[in-house]
Amino acid sequence: MAPVTFAAGFCGFAGGSGFAALARPERDRLVALNTMLAEDGASMAVAAGVDAGFLLLGQLTSGAHRRVGTHPRHRLRLGQGASLVLLEVSAGEGEYLHNPVIEIDLAEGAHLTHVRLQQGSAAAFHLSTVYVDTATRAVYDSFSLSLGAQLSRSEIHARLGGAEAAVHLNAAQIMGGSQLSDFTTVISHDAPNCASRQTVKSVLTGKSRAVFQGKIEVARIAQKTDGYQMNQALLLS
Repeated sequence: MAPVTFAAGFCGFAGGSGFAALARPERDRLVALNTMLAEDGASMAVAAGVDAGFLLLGQLTSGAHRRVGTHPRHRLRLGQGASLVLLEVSAGEGEYLHNPVIEIDLAEGAHLTHVRLQQGSAAAFHLSTVYVDTATRAVYDSFSLSLGAQLSRSEIHARLGGAEAAVHLNAAQIMGGSQLSDFTTVISHDAPNCASRQTVKSVLTGKSRAVFQGKIEVARIAQKTDGYQMNQALLLS
């Protein structure tokens, strides 16, 4: 068996719905739209104990000749003790809606570094949702850079499901003109001795706007939770 597997095309996951169980389409409207219209996506897996190195997930959309909407559904699973650096790039031309959903499952001791670059066209609408579930001592370390699109929103739902797990959700938003960028997070501490870190920085020119909404939920069982948030903005006009 190969240590890293990758399948392109429609993601046929376990369960009658054809998707993984992490997403909540009954609660999240854009995910419901994705669930209804998704026709393709990438299914990725790293075997237990494997350092898979670097993987690029590129998403290019063209709305140069007509308005289009794309709704890819991705799935990534890291086995016990596995590690991966994932670079996710979203770009395009013309006027389009890009509404990707990615579901990430990290087994015990797994480590994922997830770097996301959103550089859509000036007329694009980019609305993405990420679901993450971490087991004991797993680490999800993410950085999101938002540069393009007329309207962009990055929403992350991260669950710390095993003791001593860690989640880092960091972001930078560099906007100009009349752009609007939104970075929204929900972190659920459902196990003891877990840590979460969020640092979001925005640089704004013209009439652009940036939003950060961060929510931390702590279950009764999640004793010794360590949660941190910081938001900074630089207004240049």
